[in-house]
Amino acid sequence: MLSMNKVETTIKSLCVHHDNLKFYIFNDDLPRECFQLMEKRLETLNSEIVNVQIDSSILKDYRLPFEGLSYATLFRYFVPKYVSEVRVLYLDSDIIVRKPIEELWYLDLTGISLVAVRDDFYTPIFNAVFLLINNDM
Repeated sequence: MLSMNKVETTIKSLCVHHDNLKFYIFNDDLPRECFQLMEKRLETLNSEIVNVQIDSSILKDYRLPFEGLSYATLFRYFVPKYVSEVRVLYLDSDIIVRKPIEELWYLDLTGISLVAVRDDFYTPIFNAVFLLINNDM
């Protein structure tokens, strides 16, 4: 289950450095009421939050590569379907942003669909908690 407290912490850490943001919260179980207070807070920063509820029943039959992963890990695959922006920064809900991120928007992504950080623990794969997605591919 996604914790709204963690989501709020990630959002606040981004808002310390930026305004005019749009947050898509992918989940399967957060009630609409969880978003109402954040909507009001984000209005003052000219930002918004979108509740993207995914029917978890379509995901529970998928086999995940590592034991202990939640089927919610697959939510990131729905970004192109639900997010219309060309450049998307996907962050897991336990990420704290410590500095401005605008340099990510200036990266040349011509011919590149995804930017990720190599996972040194599980080489040669990448860590999917932080993804820069070129939604234009």
